[in-house]
Amino acid sequence: MSDNGNELLDDPVAGDDSPSIKKSPAAPASKPKRVASRFFNALLALAFFVLLILSIVSFSSFSYVYQRTNGAQGVTSGSCILNADYHSDGNTIDLGTDGSCRLGIGGEVVIAVYAILSIVAMIIKIVGGWSMMSCFLIFELVSVTLMMLLSFCTSVVTSVGFSLTCRNFRSQHDGEGCSSSNVGGYHFQKGLQVAEATAWLGFAVLVGITVFYVFCVIMYCYGRRQAKKAKQ
Repeated sequence: MSDNGNELLDDPVAGDDSPSIKKSPAAPASKPKRVASRFFNALLALAFFVLLILSIVSFSSFSYVYQRTNGAQGVTSGSCILNADYHSDGNTIDLGTDGSCRLGIGGEVVIAVYAILSIVAMIIKIVGGWSMMSCFLIFELVSVTLMMLLSFCTSVVTSVGFSLTCRNFRSQHDGEGCSSSNVGGYHFQKGLQVAEATAWLGFAVLVGITVFYVFCVIMYCYGRRQAKKAKQ
């Protein structure tokens, strides 16, 4: 009986030790991870909000210039202020093809919609306490990379088209500065400068977000690999 009693006394001690050693250290580690995830998701939400503002300013400025110049007095053909060509008389102008303006304006609209959806997604993650290190990281990296490429294309199209229009104006107006360029009396330089600057700033924000996602994906893959090695 004494032996059995000793065994009964020893078993609970052994049974209590193993769960306490395995479970107690893991419990406090989950809360800091949730706090860190919420912090980084909040930073991403802020970055996407900045991107949204820049996109709205860019396509708004571009749209206003487009409306003021398309069909204005002195326009003989075309509809887009980008890649416009002034005639030798200096008073009439052939505007560029509509495709350039559609890409510049439409691209920024798409980026703005993407920024809104991303902000909503980040808010859901923050409220739900979702971890950043999940399988959705790959999808998020692909989507933000595509938006970065689209932003680069819209920025380049706007910059190059704006530069060509100013160059053509100077060549027909004895080297006058582009600030004097106008279509039907409307001076479009400032509007296009705002659209161009905000487009490039939006691209810079997307580059930063993309780099951050690349880092997160690398850390996620590294963590998965280490976990597999620990199991083996």
